[in-house]
Amino acid sequence: MRIKGKVYPARNRVWINGRELTPAESQKVRNHSPDGFNWGYHGSGPAQLALAICLLELPPAEAQEVYQDFKRGVIAELPTGHDFEIEFDFMGWVNAWVRTYGLFVSESNSIIERISKDAGEGSEGSAARTENMRENARKVFNAALWEGLPEPKGQKTDVSE
Repeated sequence: MRIKGKVYPARNRVWINGRELTPAESQKVRNHSPDGFNWGYHGSGPAQLALAICLLELPPAEAQEVYQDFKRGVIAELPTGHDFEIEFDFMGWVNAWVRTYGLFVSESNSIIERISKDAGEGSEGSAARTENMRENARKVFNAALWEGLPEPKGQKTDVSE
């Protein structure tokens, strides 16, 4: 997938494989940003862009499950306030996400519930530990992903912070 973004004074524009992507369809699912798309930080414009891209390739339930991680790991790392163009293996990213987290929540809720009951868990402490483990896995996963990505054209992207 080739993703290209151009900064314009009125509204940023994005193309996927040469076709313009608009925020309208993704805003029907979740309206993070009435102003449209953005990138290079962790905000509403990047969330809208991440959701729109995920909805192109995934069913809505799965897209809603992964887009915030996609925003944090990919969209937020693009150059803030600058045009960009990257070649990106989106389905490879999704497959890595599934390998990291196991299953989509829609497929795994009953398994998680059964394991929690079997382990006698369910307290606030265990929920916090589970969320901590997921957050650490996201950081490791996104760092490993970015090691293999090319730099956006004409821009150096520092992801060490």
